[in-house]
Amino acid sequence: MNRKGFTTIELVVSFIMVVVILTSLISFTSAYRGKVSDEEVKSQLVDFKNTILKVVYDDIIRYSVVRMSSCVGDDNCVNLIGQDGSTHTLKVLSKMDGVYISYDGTNYLLPDSNLNKTYEEILDNGETKINVSDSACNITDFKYVNYQNRIFTVKISFKHYLIDEEYDILINIV
Repeated sequence: MNRKGFTTIELVVSFIMVVVILTSLISFTSAYRGKVSDEEVKSQLVDFKNTILKVVYDDIIRYSVVRMSSCVGDDNCVNLIGQDGSTHTLKVLSKMDGVYISYDGTNYLLPDSNLNKTYEEILDNGETKINVSDSACNITDFKYVNYQNRIFTVKISFKHYLIDEEYDILINIV
């Protein structure tokens, strides 16, 4: 009766406890990785927005931009006109390798616009089909508003399919 060891029941219970602990750790780490990935995407989008705003507002101050006008024949383009008559062009470009916001000839690539989003579709027969669709990040809206030649506003909206938020680049001249 003085045996030193584990019984079969003790071993099975120990094994089940280890499996439960490992399963919960794996689900926790996968959820954490998903949140980290989302935060990285958000950070890239905010950095992109801030870069565009800094470049444009630096020129608004430097050249004393007093008005805007839409480009002839292009709905996704505006000209910023300085007090000295200088013109600076802000436009959205869609190319094969991604979506860009171009300002004075410098192209800024919208994060993940050169990547395709993928999603799974379950067919009627139970098979899984992987679909690839448009860019992971897209420009959703480009608006130019001129209010009685006194207030000028450009709003460029973009959205990443992983993030449920829309980001706006809002440029105002009063």
